[in-house]
Amino acid sequence: MNKDEGHLWIEREVLQEIAGDLGAHLVGCLLHLIADAEDNGEFAYETAITLLAAAPDMNERTAQKDVSRLVKAGWLVEKGGQLAIEGYGSIFIQDRRQAPPA
Repeated sequence: MNKDEGHLWIEREVLQEIAGDLGAHLVGCLLHLIADAEDNGEFAYETAITLLAAAPDMNERTAQKDVSRLVKAGWLVEKGGQLAIEGYGSIFIQDRRQAPPA
């Protein structure tokens, strides 16, 4: 995943795999969280809920459910009150100057 200049980057095969596992809605949630994550791929749990709840057709309750589903699927990892994106910096490239994984 690449956040350089506001653009996100992910390999097509990885995106297809994630979509097959999660479905389109949760892929959108994951990409939204990746776009707003700190440079280390982490953010506060409450930040994730606030970001997702602000999306159309979402609210705090649905955002909490979606975060729980992403944790259960293994794409988000809970660290106390923080969430970390699994694969951030390897599967998801945050800097266009960094080479994608081999």
